[in-house]
Amino acid sequence: MRGKRLIRLMVAALLLFVFAGWQLKAEQAASSRADSAFNPETIRLYHLSDELYQQSHEGNRQLAYRSLLRLDSLSRVAEVRKQYGSDEGWQAVDDVAKRLEQVIQSGKPHGQLWFYSSQLMLAYEALAQDEQALWLSYKEVLQEDVRRVFLAWKQLGSQHSEAALAALKPLEDHVQLIAPAALMQREPALVRSVTESLSYSRSLLQAAATGSADQRWAEASFQTVSAAINQLFIPPEGEGAEPVFTPVYLGMPWRWTFLIGFVVLSVLTYSGWRKFKYEQDRIVPRTGLNRD
Repeated sequence: MRGKRLIRLMVAALLLFVFAGWQLKAEQAASSRADSAFNPETIRLYHLSDELYQQSHEGNRQLAYRSLLRLDSLSRVAEVRKQYGSDEGWQAVDDVAKRLEQVIQSGKPHGQLWFYSSQLMLAYEALAQDEQALWLSYKEVLQEDVRRVFLAWKQLGSQHSEAALAALKPLEDHVQLIAPAALMQREPALVRSVTESLSYSRSLLQAAATGSADQRWAEASFQTVSAAINQLFIPPEGEGAEPVFTPVYLGMPWRWTFLIGFVVLSVLTYSGWRKFKYEQDRIVPRTGLNRD
């Protein structure tokens, strides 16, 4: 009984060690994500961008312009740009802000006012929400857009290239909408892969419409666009991964090695002790004496 109790205690200690290591690693990952998510600076930026979005949607250019100036002033604090987001993301945000300012001042159509304010809202929301960012929900939207392009291309008739080009426009608009937000959270190369594959697909469709390109190339380009979109929405390494119940490297591997060695040695020692006790306590039948 004592031996069984010892084995249970050792197994419990091993499980506790593994769980403690996993929990520490999870806390460290959560802490690193919290650097940008749910902090006063990014939350304030998001709230201002949301106000700007609402004012633009309502067509109130005066209030939208005032909110844009406040948003631009707060976002240009050096510490904010150094600590949160990426250089490419901030450059994209600055470009959108300039376009939005021109739209507000020139009285251009309401659609452009809404579009640029939406871009800013999604970008700042990506800073505040991290892996729960709204732009991440666009994966299904983009893939549905790709499917519509493919279906338009497959339709019968001589105008299928023109139909595919028309179907490509909403996909391009949606990618442009989320691009600043994606640049805040993803490698620029992944975002460029999507935009460049779209540009290549458009050029092939335009060439196919005039009969100057192999139509098989245009159709293959749809798969390239779809694959680039999938890559864009894959979480960066270490984010959103399911915890795996395995030994965790915590910067001190000798502890893990020592514990494994201790457990193995203890099991072997206990097995040897059990065998010894068995030999000691075994009942050996006595043979009768030969009286002859």
